[in-house]
Amino acid sequence: MLNASYILMSLLDHVEHCASCNCILNRTKLDNAVKALIKAVPGSEDRISSILVDLGGEDTETQLEQVLADAVAAAGGPLDHIVHSVSNRRGPLVPFSPVDYKTIHGLFVPRFAQLALLGKLAPKYMNAKGTSSIIFTSGHVEDVPMPGLGVLSSVGAAITGMAIGLAVDISPIRVNAVAPGITETPMVIEETGETMASAIYDLASRQSLVGRPGTADEAAEAFVYLMKDTNATGTSVKSSGGSIIRSA
Repeated sequence: MLNASYILMSLLDHVEHCASCNCILNRTKLDNAVKALIKAVPGSEDRISSILVDLGGEDTETQLEQVLADAVAAAGGPLDHIVHSVSNRRGPLVPFSPVDYKTIHGLFVPRFAQLALLGKLAPKYMNAKGTSSIIFTSGHVEDVPMPGLGVLSSVGAAITGMAIGLAVDISPIRVNAVAPGITETPMVIEETGETMASAIYDLASRQSLVGRPGTADEAAEAFVYLMKDTNATGTSVKSSGGSIIRSA
């Protein structure tokens, strides 16, 4: 679980023209995130802007194109990097046994459509060269499936697959994915409550070879690396404390 606001605090220290697609359907929450970013990165007022948008409906393509156009206007020129960090889940997390079409649609379609349409639209708003990149966010659950979360694991694998295919189609712009493990952010407590969050972090500590959950700053380093390594494309960076090895 990631909180894009906290990841962007680290990204802003490294990147000038970076757009982040983050579906936050709450104006107060969005405004608070912007204030926190500006406070964390002094002098960044002219580099941070926000747009409230719902990228989960049938007009997603229209809305996304407007977001990209606004981002270019705010940046004063074509974008160098786009990070798609999180999107609202529109369906319950269930195992395969009770899954139905509505659940599959809610878990897969909004996010998959966002990424596919981003791949379609983004190139005309970006510098078309190998120093530019698009980065998706999946999760270590694609490599370390948990009981009852097989459907979610499939979503993560689909995101990484999308990055690989898109890297071929829109080169020289690079496309990659970051797969964080359980990451300690305020969003975990907000979504699950303190008791469940504590259990999640305890699980992460047992799974991790470093003995603790990850931090947003650590996850941000993976995004920064993929922006800076101009020979990296069509790949996924794992930031999950070696949990893949521990589970093997």
